[in-house]
Amino acid sequence: MYLDSNSVIRCQKFDLDGKKIGAKGARGSMNDYSIQVGPDSKIVVYFPYVLSQDADDKLRYSRMLGQNAANLSAPWWVNETSMNAMGVKNTPVVMLPLAQKYIDPAGFIYRDAQSGRFAAGTNDNIKSGGDIRSDSLPWNQGAKALGELPAIPEGSPLAGFTVGRAYDASKMNTYILYVDKDTVQVVWQDDDKTGWQGPQTYGALGDAEPGTDIACATQGSWDQSGINVSKEQNLNRCFFQEKGTGRLKEVWFDGKDWKNIGYVPLP
Repeated sequence: MYLDSNSVIRCQKFDLDGKKIGAKGARGSMNDYSIQVGPDSKIVVYFPYVLSQDADDKLRYSRMLGQNAANLSAPWWVNETSMNAMGVKNTPVVMLPLAQKYIDPAGFIYRDAQSGRFAAGTNDNIKSGGDIRSDSLPWNQGAKALGELPAIPEGSPLAGFTVGRAYDASKMNTYILYVDKDTVQVVWQDDDKTGWQGPQTYGALGDAEPGTDIACATQGSWDQSGINVSKEQNLNRCFFQEKGTGRLKEVWFDGKDWKNIGYVPLP
């Protein structure tokens, strides 16, 4: 997914080896829907979910439901803003799976327009057969709510990942990263009682270049193949630019602590 010069969401699809579609890929079905976002706003994807922000700052939740009964050659996309989530203009946003099984929807975390604090949401009306509702999410459970965390600094990026909860067959542990000055901070939720914890930083997360973006690996899953979000910790990887060197730093959360893995080679 990407934005064209008119801030319209476009899609180019690829296969793993390039044999069916070709190395240049092929036009994606979302190109037929012409969803226009606000200038310079961000889009995030956890397929088949797409989150974007309209020019009026409302967040738009789109989902590909499968084949269109009226036109079996075209996938069926639906989208709406009925969850009434309003972010700051060009809000940073993270979209993550809400449960270990892929059939349940994805949720999103963003910077609230009024408070500047963390906020979370999902669209309970656009689902693929799952029964997860926003009021039952681990994100909304526990003594400390997401909105009680300190405000996100203006201009800070957001990134995050989830990993399956070791003692639960459905729920996730969630970790969200942002930048405060030159330090990466972490907030997280890993039980139903405590609620959200942090912010906290670690030695491996210092020395972030001001203005850096952050990216974290997000586990994929696919219910038709029986692949759920794993409980293993080896994919808890995040990346940001190191202050003063311009090098891309890789860090890993092993389930207990954050570790500096080194640098990603760049051309």
